[in-house]
Amino acid sequence: YIPQNYKTRFTLDLVSGNLAFDNIFGAQGMTYFLWSDVLGDHQIYVGTEMQLTLENSDYLLSYAYIKNRTDFYIAASQTADFYTTSYYGLARLRRYGLSAYVSRPFSKFSRIDLGLSAYRLSYNEWYQDIYTGEYVDVFSAKLNTFLPSASWVVDNATWGYTGPVDGFRHELSYYGSPAVGSKGIQFQTVQYDARKYFRIGRYYTIAARVMLGSSFGRDAQKYFLGGLPVWLFGRGETHGQKDN
Repeated sequence: YIPQNYKTRFTLDLVSGNLAFDNIFGAQGMTYFLWSDVLGDHQIYVGTEMQLTLENSDYLLSYAYIKNRTDFYIAASQTADFYTTSYYGLARLRRYGLSAYVSRPFSKFSRIDLGLSAYRLSYNEWYQDIYTGEYVDVFSAKLNTFLPSASWVVDNATWGYTGPVDGFRHELSYYGSPAVGSKGIQFQTVQYDARKYFRIGRYYTIAARVMLGSSFGRDAQKYFLGGLPVWLFGRGETHGQKDN
């Protein structure tokens, strides 16, 4: 045979989708596409929820270079969530930006991830005129976030058809936002998430989870009951006022 130089050629590996219901933002869903080359050195990932317009849809585009032991990822994304504020009121929370991170394994089951993200967040409220039916802009606000992050991950879980069925997973992570510009926010957050899976027989698994976190700084994040992620304890405040 005649040796030939390897040429990168992408083929479609996966088409998938999901549907979820959030107690704040309602029904959510996306369709996913994954392309890779024959050797698996490169991956292109696209997620889309093109149901309205570009400004009001969710989408994700990422590229991964995973040829060597250290993996490199870059991504661009946008999320736009709508919810009602009153009978005639409507609000939108929109986040868009760029991110990049590096993943370096220590062993088959542990690794460290380092990342850097830059996002713009915008919040808008509209009120529907009961006579014309048109929505009038009544409030808007914007924030800039610049998020360095680092996490240590240990994962030896065994997966089944629907998720992990045995083993242990934990992540200790840090991320923060130094204030960038007049509309920047400043906070630092440390979180720990550990999950243990106990396999009982062939078809059953019991899962246990411990999740801890603390946020501090001028614009410290607030943990709340319900929603995603499901935090069980808050900061003891309601609308900025201390609870009794």
